[in-house]
Amino acid sequence: MATENPFSVLSYIVAPALLTNTTALLLMGTTNRFARAVDRARAVAERVTKAAPAADPDLDRLTETELGICRRRVNIIRNAMTAFYTATACLALATLISLAGALLGSARSGALLDVALGISAAFGVAGVAAIVFGSATLVVESRLGARANIHETAYVQRLLEARRR
Repeated sequence: MATENPFSVLSYIVAPALLTNTTALLLMGTTNRFARAVDRARAVAERVTKAAPAADPDLDRLTETELGICRRRVNIIRNAMTAFYTATACLALATLISLAGALLGSARSGALLDVALGISAAFGVAGVAAIVFGSATLVVESRLGARANIHETAYVQRLLEARRR
């Protein structure tokens, strides 16, 4: 093993475990975003199914734009969830392998410990990379949600201005 400090072994176990908890929190928030995006898609679709045909061409254009954005948002959030589930699995494996390596530490097999450390580190790096990817993906999704809101509020603003005339 690279060092004889007992706290270094603890850090190999605790760091992935804490990151696993972080990823679980990200997953909970992302699951909520997914549900809201699906609900939004259903509300926009309902606008089409319950409206009179060709009642408002501006509303039809808005609805078509929003449906496209809803579709993209759901797919992006699905990708983020996949990344966070991958991160959870990788970090859990990193923790498990670190724990196994710590237990095997008493065997004093340097090669075996180095292999366990290398595998654990690889899973840890993969888990962190998945967290970064999932988080970056959610930034894109947030921008899409804001864009949809801008389209809808602009439409409502035009309606209000037309009523004032």
